[in-house]
Amino acid sequence: MSIAIIAVLGTLAGALIGSAITHFTQVAAFRREASERQVNLRREAYLDWLAEVSILSKVLRDAHRRFLHQIRDQEGLQADLRGASSTGLQKAQERLRLVAPSGVLAASSPLTYHLRKEDLPSVGVSSGGEYRAWVSELWRLRRLFIEQARRDVGSSDIDWTTAGVGEGVYAPFESNKTRREEHSGQ
Repeated sequence: MSIAIIAVLGTLAGALIGSAITHFTQVAAFRREASERQVNLRREAYLDWLAEVSILSKVLRDAHRRFLHQIRDQEGLQADLRGASSTGLQKAQERLRLVAPSGVLAASSPLTYHLRKEDLPSVGVSSGGEYRAWVSELWRLRRLFIEQARRDVGSSDIDWTTAGVGEGVYAPFESNKTRREEHSGQ
């Protein structure tokens, strides 16, 4: 073999090796970016779903407070509860079904059901006990969802006692009777 042929073969081999390395580097970068895009897509879906949970729970909470403060009677409360739209929550739940893994979906379903079920505490709530239990369950289910979603996107676990939410951080929930007395000036 002549030196010219060896030089050409060396150049071709170098180009082939360089092309292969470039190809594998680009494939790895594409996979990494695709994975990051999927995590960001799921993170956005989780935030949208939590926002819809907040919106619907606020509508339900406000309806309940109007009843407790005697702005609305039992019939008015029932009308407010029937009128609370869960369309946004349902759309967000469907989006989760498209992008979230089964563990996150399993954590979202009980909270969606809790917000949409028919037996929202609306009868015999003069003490607020049933409603407080409903709200406690809402927060418990919300925290379970957040924990599952955080694990999915690679975030560390939360210490709920320092995260601004949870028992031990805020004063205990006042009774509705005490709250009514404060509002009426008694």
